[in-house]
Amino acid sequence: MKAVLNILVRTLLAYGALAAGLYSLWLIFARLSTVDPKALGWAPSSSEGRAPLVVIDPGHGGHDRGAAAHDLVEKQAALDIARRVKARLENAGVQVRMTREDDKFLALEERARVANDLQAAAFVSLHLNTSAGNDAPADGIETFFTCSKSLGTVKLIRAQSNIPPNVGVRDNRGRNLAEVIQRIVCSRTGAENRGVKERDYTVIHRTACPSVLVECGFMTDAVEAARLKRDDYRDRLAAGIADGVRAFLCAQSLKPDRGLELSPPKTQPASMDLVAGP
Repeated sequence: MKAVLNILVRTLLAYGALAAGLYSLWLIFARLSTVDPKALGWAPSSSEGRAPLVVIDPGHGGHDRGAAAHDLVEKQAALDIARRVKARLENAGVQVRMTREDDKFLALEERARVANDLQAAAFVSLHLNTSAGNDAPADGIETFFTCSKSLGTVKLIRAQSNIPPNVGVRDNRGRNLAEVIQRIVCSRTGAENRGVKERDYTVIHRTACPSVLVECGFMTDAVEAARLKRDDYRDRLAAGIADGVRAFLCAQSLKPDRGLELSPPKTQPASMDLVAGP
């Protein structure tokens, strides 16, 4: 009987220790999920210790109105959502620049140049989606990235990260940014999660920083269009995008080059004098 009791006590103690361990892990994750990014210390690699700068790009503008459906115009909706994202990021202590603050046209290359000139920590382009013609009815949010950058952009990445010119570079940081934004914004809004996709869109193909293009919903879907017109829904969109950016910046601050995939240095071929026989 005594042996049975000893076994029972040891079993209870083991389960108690396991429960305590799980509770401790839960506390850690709970604290991380509510921590103020300003308390983590931004951009530790910066000698000046300044907060990171994020460029928000409202799609279209001026004579380029983008798509239109159900009394929504893409350039107007994108600018409104961008302003809400900007406000949330600035409230969290992040520096923000917009490629356009009003209804003006900017070429795609100019938008990318803004981020490159400012050496931004991240670039987020905001758009609204459509399905038409033979496309099946669609709704939901999708986020685009590219791991393939233009030659000029790769040179900028090498210069900013002190990577030798003979080392190959593949930039996966945009994928990481896209995944965290997509996950959080869909959770915040309850929108259909259409996933992250790779496309060589100019604004992200030519930006040296981690960059994404977020399609915030389908204007051609009547139900989603009705949601996109509401202020409370746009606030949830902005909150999800801003929180995704903040989460990415916090993770990136711990390891600034995370996501840069480097290939071995290219070796010069041996000269004919060395390889040729007598």
